[in-house]
Amino acid sequence: MFDHSSHSHALWIRFPLMFAIVMFASALSASNIGDPNGNDNNGSGNPPVEITTVFPNDGSNYEGTTAPPGFLGREYSFRFEATGGSGNYAWSLGTLGGALLPAGLTLSRDGYVRGIVSPDAELVKYINMVIVTDALDGANTDQKQFDISVFATDVIAIAEPAGAVLPAGTIAADYDLLEFEGSQATYQGTGPSVGYVGWNWAWTNLPPGMTFERRDSDRHGILSGTPTEVGVWQIEITAFDRFWPDLFDSQPQTFELEVEWQGELSIEPAGLPNALEREYYEVQFEVRGGTGNHALTVQYSDLPSSLEISPDGTLFGTPLLDQAGTYHLDLLAEEPNHASAWVSYEFVIDPDLTPRLRVTTTALDDAVEAASYGPVQLVAENSAGNARWDVSGGRLPPGLVLMGDGRVLGTPYPDTEGAYTFIVSVEEADRIGTTASISMRVNATNRLAILTASLPNAREGASYHVQLSGSGGSGILIWSTSSALPDGLTLYASGLLAGDLRNATAGAYSITFELNDEVDAELYGSASRTLTLVVQASQTEEGDTPAATPPQDINGALLTGAAAGCSFAGHDALGAWWLMATAFFALLVRTSLFKRNSSSS
Repeated sequence: MFDHSSHSHALWIRFPLMFAIVMFASALSASNIGDPNGNDNNGSGNPPVEITTVFPNDGSNYEGTTAPPGFLGREYSFRFEATGGSGNYAWSLGTLGGALLPAGLTLSRDGYVRGIVSPDAELVKYINMVIVTDALDGANTDQKQFDISVFATDVIAIAEPAGAVLPAGTIAADYDLLEFEGSQATYQGTGPSVGYVGWNWAWTNLPPGMTFERRDSDRHGILSGTPTEVGVWQIEITAFDRFWPDLFDSQPQTFELEVEWQGELSIEPAGLPNALEREYYEVQFEVRGGTGNHALTVQYSDLPSSLEISPDGTLFGTPLLDQAGTYHLDLLAEEPNHASAWVSYEFVIDPDLTPRLRVTTTALDDAVEAASYGPVQLVAENSAGNARWDVSGGRLPPGLVLMGDGRVLGTPYPDTEGAYTFIVSVEEADRIGTTASISMRVNATNRLAILTASLPNAREGASYHVQLSGSGGSGILIWSTSSALPDGLTLYASGLLAGDLRNATAGAYSITFELNDEVDAELYGSASRTLTLVVQASQTEEGDTPAATPPQDINGALLTGAAAGCSFAGHDALGAWWLMATAFFALLVRTSLFKRNSSSS
């Protein structure tokens, strides 16, 4: 009887075994298939594995091996690359130099060198061999040497020479080779003591005649040459990592280099060029020879005050007009342990022959307050007629102006009486301009004034006659009033206050008198004054009847109030005489009546 369970169990064991045998045979057969081109490719059928990571080099004939540097306590990450094979790689370290990486770093199977560089890692160059293997074909491999330098910091400074002041150079003499060295840099080579220090250099502001270059043998920087100028230079030099400049912080450093004189002292220039009036002049004195530690002093000088010598030995300034002539200057140069140098200069200032303007107007005629003035023309000698004038100092009387063509005109303001002085400047093309002081005076205006300070008393029934007094103006004065006058009293344009007070009322009258100039009221202004006229009561006996006849004009018309003043306008003298005659006639009439009354009684 057939045991199905046993048969099934046997098949369960046989089928996997048979499948494994078939797969092994297939793989074995495939491994024996050659490359179509006749290469066996390690027998895998894939191209060889090759590490493609490129390390920087310095241009030498051998392949670079320098991996990125590491820094104490900092994270590090770098990946190796490869091509060929199945593309599935396994990375490992070889045995070169003990297969040593900086403490804290490891190489992973996927080609990464990672980790944080231990703060205790040695500051050396670590040399290693990296191996890549095809994960599906252990015989398909490649390897490459690399090295990692570890530094305490990423700052690159200049370690040599120490100090910021370089040895001094001497003009026209070869400068001793001076070697510059960076504080750190990555290396290129196959061992700790083999290879080049990887520095590049940058520099600025070298003295003329000097050079800076990188020495190929050890990559140090070399300063050399023959200085051609005396002076002090601030040279800026920077050291860069040659292979990984972006991973380092390069710090430029400044060095001072002085180039000195040598030999006996001398003063240059040997002679001085001429100067010219009104033109800027400058000459630099230089002491040559010695070491540069010299002193230059003035021993004698009769130079004009417009020229001076600065502490650095520069003669400069602008000679003024009228300073043309010959002057002398003696200089002395001294330096310890050197013979002194002495130079005597003859210095000539040539005259400026350009025509010179001269203002011949020194004073102007007096002006009068509020009166039109000018125009008065200022005069400049040697002018071609195109001079431009301006006030550059002092001041003109208020109300007057100086025109650009040199005319002074205007009207002085009231209350500006006094003396004035002002400075004028005058310029003209192709001429030497100048300035001048001009003086003038403003006199007070002959302004009007009422001199009468009080009025004598009047009496009812009596005649009254007072001439008001005024001053100033042109002499043709007009009197007037807007105040009410006592009946019978008239103010004439001439200032005569007169009349018969027969009908006047006793009392005190306040009268404001006004005085004006008939010729120029604006120039002389006006004057006013208020006076009091007291009219006293009449002292006639009881029963008396005054019979005075009112004054009349030459036509027989009565003169009363303001009308009387108007009637005599223009005839003031004739009116006064007429009034006196009328008053005398009235007195005779009154006397005759009195005698007649006495005879009747």
